Amino acid sequence: MTCDRCDECRKKKYNFCKFCGEPLHQEKKVIPVFAAIVTVFVAFILLFELITGWVKLPYLMDNASDAYVNLYYLAPIPEKLIEVSGTGLQILYILELIIVTVSVGLCVRTLIRKFRKKGMEIESITDNALTENGSLNGLMFAFQMVLLIICTMMGIDMSAGDLGPTYQQMFSLMNASVYEEFLCRIVALGLPIMIVSLILKRKDTAFWKYLLGGFRFEKWMMIFVILSALLFALGHLGGWGTWKVIPTFVFGLVTAYLFMKYGIYATITFHFLTDFMLAEEWLLGSVGVVTLSVLALAFFSLPTVVIYGKKVKGFVKDFIKTEAQ
Repeated sequence: MTCDRCDECRKKKYNFCKFCGEPLHQEKKVIPVFAAIVTVFVAFILLFELITGWVKLPYLMDNASDAYVNLYYLAPIPEKLIEVSGTGLQILYILELIIVTVSVGLCVRTLIRKFRKKGMEIESITDNALTENGSLNGLMFAFQMVLLIICTMMGIDMSAGDLGPTYQQMFSLMNASVYEEFLCRIVALGLPIMIVSLILKRKDTAFWKYLLGGFRFEKWMMIFVILSALLFALGHLGGWGTWKVIPTFVFGLVTAYLFMKYGIYATITFHFLTDFMLAEEWLLGSVGVVTLSVLALAFFSLPTVVIYGKKVKGFVKDFIKTEAQ
């Protein structure tokens, strides 16, 4: 969807319209075969993670009295609000597992609908929530591996705190996949954008879309993107240390992109995909197929570095041009 000012920006050789934010030139898509492979791997990993979440449900219910999760509020960085355990934790886990399952289902649904709409051509397996979840997750995994090597060479302590037994890990990471997205994407990103849009009396987008995501990006929203990513990064200082600020800040930027382009369901899926990667160990007591799938996902996602690099370069270039005028 473009606006009536796109041609004006196109003549000035902008890559994005400064009025509606839409790309003005045909983007070079990732090679369809790579996108198809990434889609297969990410679908398999997500399916395995979901199966683990549901299969281990009785085990988690039995251990709810010995586990807990903390819910936070933003003031202005995350502060502990309440500790949930016992029956409350059982209800919370089931509710969040349902939300994750629905979110993954919506990602699959959008892919299938687009695939059918485009005549079931392999070229259509690009630029959708599921495939981008896979590509961006693969790139994040590769980025963190490089960061791990660099930090290790510099002698930086990257050990995390005690994550506790399996049931504690699963409770905590399921909660992180949903509740952290509620805090950092809906409350810290969507809500302030909605408030500003109401003040500006914008009528081109329904107000609820700002809360749930899936709206057109505008340059002024960048301040909230950075703040929400920073809040997300600072929220991980306590359990991981200062080295974690960099990857979690980048994670916050990636999820902000997914939130604006697709919606909260895409960011919940992305967060769950990342946090539940120990699913094979939790379910089978060993690692193998899923671990290899994660490595393969990272490898086949590498071609998208060029695509996302051009997107970032074009955005920065247009942003600077707009501010200079």
